[in-house]
This record gives sequence, structure tokens and C-alpha cells, in this order.
Amino acid sequence: MQPHAVAPEHLNRVRNVANDVASGLRNAPKIEVLASPDELPPGLRERVRSDPAEAGMPDGMFVPGRNTVYLFAGAIPDARRAAWVVMHEVAGHYGLRGLLGNELAPSLRRASRNDTVAQLAEAIERDRGEPDMDPLRATEEALAALRNSKPSQ
Repeated sequence: MQPHAVAPEHLNRVRNVANDVASGLRNAPKIEVLASPDELPPGLRERVRSDPAEAGMPDGMFVPGRNTVYLFAGAIPDARRAAWVVMHEVAGHYGLRGLLGNELAPSLRRASRNDTVAQLAEAIERDRGEPDMDPLRATEEALAALRNSKPSQ
């Protein structure tokens, strides 16, 4: 990861969007807005640096053990993307865990058998350049992405 200089105004804009979106959510996790993953606590920082999925800079991540969503303002170009990332991490990843609890892995295995979910998971693997992504992780990413998509009319 390269260090990214982020203007304080942009950091504040992303933080304000995150706060606005989260204010309408019940039981939301803690949300922290950082300039980049370089500002994460040391153990998490090393985890992100060693994860091929996070090559470059991720725009956000949910850390279940900390019950925290981290947004990285240096990778978020505007308010619209900031809102999308908040919902993806909170309603997608955090929400799946809250809804499914101990049934997360079995539910992801079942969901991976759905053609739409499987195709989206494969597309995510291709887009991220990770042909060996853990299948359950790819399925979770697909479900989190579907959570943010608009229903067809």
C-alpha cells in the first residue's frame, strides 16, 4: 500500500456521509473513517497488507472481532461512493453476520449454489484478480454487493 495524502476537507466529507447514513440504521456497528489502511491498528494493518484482495487500497472493510467498519477516504472519490461503501459494509457484511450468526457459513454455501450469486461471485473474483479467492468469501462479497443493487423495474 502506498501512503495517501487526504485533504482534511475530504476526510470530513466522508466522515459526515458515514455519520448521516449510519444515523438512520438501528444497531449499526462502529464506523471509523481513516485516510488509508496505514492508520489501522498494527495487527489489522498487517492483515490488510498481506491480503492479495486488498492490493492497492480498499475503500472499506468490516472487522467482525472489533464490530467496526473502517472506511478509507483516500480510496473514496465522492459522497455517493462513501454512502455505497457504508451500506455495503454495514448492511452487507455486518448485516449478514447479524442475521445469520452461526449459520453464516452454511448459508453462504447454500447461496453459492444460486446461479446469479455464483456468477456475481465469479465476476468479483475476476475483477479483483483473485481466481483463488475463498469461495465463501466470494459468495459473501456477492451477497453484500446485491444488497446495494437497485431492484429491476
